[in-house]
Amino acid sequence: TGTERARGAVTGCVIGRLQPSRRDAADLEKGLAAVTGLAPYGTGASVVVARAYILAVEAAEGVEALLQRVGALRQWGLRNRRSGVLVRRIETADDPAAIDRLLGQAAAQGLAGVAVTGSSEAIETYGDAARMADAHGLFLVTCQKTPG
Repeated sequence: TGTERARGAVTGCVIGRLQPSRRDAADLEKGLAAVTGLAPYGTGASVVVARAYILAVEAAEGVEALLQRVGALRQWGLRNRRSGVLVRRIETADDPAAIDRLLGQAAAQGLAGVAVTGSSEAIETYGDAARMADAHGLFLVTCQKTPG
């Protein structure tokens, strides 16, 4: 089960046992601002933020290609520890196999966690992904779209 968390302006539901650090929460907040700001332009559905830097923005290539690209963009001094957050804006629900694949790809790139935002219907399937996130060593946060 998830627990309600709020760090700064970010309010979401942490799914699983791993919690975002203060730095992760700041990266998550920046990622949410990016995907929300790019939504009217029909781009930027996913971003990777690490140590306050936006490393990559998804254009038309899809989240898998974005994660492959991020591997070459790892920041200095981060070889042996997880850092960074994949933030996704989704419009339709993902199936459990797709969620597990996404979490595995994020973990393979050394990210600390994944955050998903969208309508409650779209992110509902992530509510059952606690074991998957824990198995991949990631935190998982779901954030509802804010009105406006």
